[in-house]
Amino acid sequence: MRYCWGMGRGFALLVTATLLVMMLIGCGSLRSAPPLSACTAATAQRVSAQNLARYYTFHGNSCVHVEGVLWERYLYDSVESIYREQAGSNPDVIAVYGGTTAMDDGFTRQRARIDVIGLATSCEQIDADALRDNPGRGVMIVGPCHTFLGAAVVVASYKNLDVEPARLTGPSALAAYGDLTPVAVQAVDAQAKVPAENWFAAARAHDIAKMRDLMGWTAASDDLLAPLAIPTSAVKGAIAYFHHQSRNREDKAQFDVACVCRTENCGGRWPISLVDTAPGPAWPYDCAEILDNSHIAVRW
Repeated sequence: MRYCWGMGRGFALLVTATLLVMMLIGCGSLRSAPPLSACTAATAQRVSAQNLARYYTFHGNSCVHVEGVLWERYLYDSVESIYREQAGSNPDVIAVYGGTTAMDDGFTRQRARIDVIGLATSCEQIDADALRDNPGRGVMIVGPCHTFLGAAVVVASYKNLDVEPARLTGPSALAAYGDLTPVAVQAVDAQAKVPAENWFAAARAHDIAKMRDLMGWTAASDDLLAPLAIPTSAVKGAIAYFHHQSRNREDKAQFDVACVCRTENCGGRWPISLVDTAPGPAWPYDCAEILDNSHIAVRW
């Protein structure tokens, strides 16, 4: 498991104080942690994602069995919570770490309802363990605990519960949670379409050098950009354009997001929110953001 990088001195007092508070408000952190291999269906206690997120100090260092929606290495209690977060709410989430490097890498781009068996812990505990294992050195936590304090789970085993990726679609979902508004193709200025057209042409051709140039990201490696290439045979139909509601463009006819369909028909299946535009092999489409400087941005 990759929790930290050594990086000189720093943050030890803050982490120690946080850990002391955690020990005062719950007994879970005082429990000895079993080996991850001991967490099985027979030994894990069933707990809801919301309960684990809110009372993680009580569950700390115990084997848990929890179901939720995985997105960007966090476990949400529901798919609706992912969209509510975009609207400014603060949902209950759990940081997710794989018990192996391969498992950890596999979580990076998933958006799925999963059933998890693992060891309950916290980002505070992960910080403290890293400091203990690196005496005299500061640490930088990688993964979801890099910017998060709260519940965490180290996964011993899991299974996907959904065939399709966990997301909301259709007019009712768009009205309730959407932040992307479709823009009619004929309303978009021809010159404004050029960055999107160039991006999808380069992605179809697997022209990594051109993709790097369009992103304006000269340091991006071939390995990083290669997954963004689009199988030519999978692209169907014309480019679709969307306006992101948080952008304050004077000309609302222009657009912020462009997408191409991977299947025969994306009607009723286009993204309703910016959180649905990150690359994913299960999406029926591929999308890119168009920045004000005409550079391309792709959400990971």
